[in-house]
Amino acid sequence: STLLPALQEVEKTFNLQEVRLEAWDARQKSSDSLAESSLQEARIAAWDARQKSDDSLAGTTIQQRLLSSRDARNKS
Repeated sequence: STLLPALQEVEKTFNLQEVRLEAWDARQKSSDSLAESSLQEARIAAWDARQKSDDSLAGTTIQQRLLSSRDARNKS
């Protein structure tokens, strides 16, 4: 009958290991989703920067076209 307490102890240890694994899993998933969300934010920031850069380039190009067409009119 000394076997029963030993088995119960093994079962407790086994259950504790499972709980630890589940907690570890949950933490991993959480940190993965945090990493994913940070990555998304970085992508959005990069996209924003590109858009602003494209917009200002487009703005500059329009300015240059307006200036060169004005210059052409002034010369004629």
